[in-house]
Amino acid sequence: MRELDDSLITSIDPYIEKRYIPPTPLQQACLFDTMILTRLAKVARDYPADFNHFIDELISLNAILYIPEIILEETAGNRGMTMELYRDLHQPMFRKLSEKIPVQVLSFEMIYDILAATMNHTDHAFLKFRLLNVHLNETNKTIQHAIEVAASPEEIFHALSQQKKDLGERILHLLAFVLLEDGVPDVRLFSDEEKGVYNVRRLLSADEKVLALLHIQNQPSFLKAYQLESFDCLLCSILSKRRDVWSEEDMITFLSKHRAGKHLHRKLRFSYSVRDVDYRQLDNQELVQLVCRNEEFRTTF
Repeated sequence: MRELDDSLITSIDPYIEKRYIPPTPLQQACLFDTMILTRLAKVARDYPADFNHFIDELISLNAILYIPEIILEETAGNRGMTMELYRDLHQPMFRKLSEKIPVQVLSFEMIYDILAATMNHTDHAFLKFRLLNVHLNETNKTIQHAIEVAASPEEIFHALSQQKKDLGERILHLLAFVLLEDGVPDVRLFSDEEKGVYNVRRLLSADEKVLALLHIQNQPSFLKAYQLESFDCLLCSILSKRRDVWSEEDMITFLSKHRAGKHLHRKLRFSYSVRDVDYRQLDNQELVQLVCRNEEFRTTF
């Protein structure tokens, strides 16, 4: 079951651990999807001083970062990728992260092993693992049917890998569920994906069979245990903590470096009072004005 060409990522080996250590009660389990890792890598590479602000956000969470191998595979997915290019693109981020944040890379087999360790019988563990994957792929009948007849974790991975689109997101959802089963009280996934992450999480939260599998009583409890945060949420948290230090012009300059191009067209989910919620595009000036002039402003995704 090969998810990753290890030779490509040798440059980051000193900065990651290829094992699972559960978070302590004081640590926040965090997952990053491919786009979040790619955007953070660009910040670390092009604006190393600014990257410290993102590190501070993770430190404030007391984060421990879990990355499925498939996510690293996707960051190295360019056909022209070489060891040297991967080093140039990603080593600055992982080097800086590892100074303050534990970074653990997990294979699909390791994800299964986490679940298996919570159960007394191997057969029961596999049946539950397969069932979780069946429910996670409810909207993709081709994958779901292949999972239903799978007889091993490797066959489940093969079923999931039939379609590369959203593969990373599917495995991130699975990892979040397995961590919750391992007793982790809450998991936070960082992603900008509306369809493959936000919408899927909402569907899962309303699925009574999923809630029963995870021993979660109701939808609010599920949403509290499985949290989402977007890159814009990170940016807004950085800005709000610097209201008394940065001018609005400073904030706009900061955003112009890290929120440009296609990212400006992404719609934000946000609230600016207990009752008022919205979902629309905001340019950088509008976003700064909301952060600076309304203390109740919150980005939710």
